[in-house]
Amino acid sequence: MVLSASGGLERGKPEDYAHEVNLVAQRETVAGVTEAGLLVRDEDGSLPTISFLTSHQAWYLGRSMPDRDGVLRPIGSWEAINDRYGRVAESKRAGVDMLMDMQPELDARLLVSSTDLIPDSGVAAAAAILGFKDESDKGLSKDDRRQLQVSRLVAARQAELTNLGLDPKLYSSIEFSSATVREALNPEWMGIGLLLLPDHQNEDTFNRFGNLEQG
Repeated sequence: MVLSASGGLERGKPEDYAHEVNLVAQRETVAGVTEAGLLVRDEDGSLPTISFLTSHQAWYLGRSMPDRDGVLRPIGSWEAINDRYGRVAESKRAGVDMLMDMQPELDARLLVSSTDLIPDSGVAAAAAILGFKDESDKGLSKDDRRQLQVSRLVAARQAELTNLGLDPKLYSSIEFSSATVREALNPEWMGIGLLLLPDHQNEDTFNRFGNLEQG
């Protein structure tokens, strides 16, 4: 079961809309499916998998690590829509924390799949319009203007990741979905699995990030 609902940037929604979509709805869905007996073991006895899709902006919420100059920087920075995406990130982090707390009581594995900016997503398009438009774009068609603005956003985010010593690859929605499915079908892990794309938990990152978390 894939929990892919995400909301909070839409216009005209109640103030608690992000909380309702990214936490309450996820919890109620898991509870309802469990109560209905729809999460069942395979014939070989292997557990079903619940996959929660999230973003690095939410997964790394509030966490920082030193950049190449030793300056602490937010790992999940997204300056273009930081104010508006903040409540979305907070609710998604709360949603995944809630599911991780629930997991021991479920007869299922939990896979948390997180990736960075997805260039072909609606959120990326919204962020590009908000923070990466330019006066020179006015003479372009709507599609060309959007494509150019998204390319600026992608370049800016890749520069942030590179400055942190992280892999700057940004996954498309298809790549993210495919990687999630492959990991969900992996029989090697039990309990809670983490899929962080690209691999932000390589040894160098872990050493710097782990030492930071330990004070």
